[in-house]
Amino acid sequence: MGSDTGSAFIEGLPFTVANRTETTASCSVIAYNMATLTSAPAGQIDNNGTKIALVQNGASGAAALTVSNFQATAIILFSAVYETE
Repeated sequence: MGSDTGSAFIEGLPFTVANRTETTASCSVIAYNMATLTSAPAGQIDNNGTKIALVQNGASGAAALTVSNFQATAIILFSAVYETE
């Protein structure tokens, strides 16, 4: 893999997510060939953002996936729906 570190994101959404007080985004994630996951991966899209944070949901809430969770053969499939301004 490389020498990247830190949290994993899917960046470069084509439009900025609406900045609302209620939830305006949904993201489904399927992952293959990942390392050390303790639950299914998911995606979180922040209001007024243009990227999807890749997380796994555990008993204490969502925890960010990091570069170390990805093997060289990892595959991420996702579908996202969000409201724009």
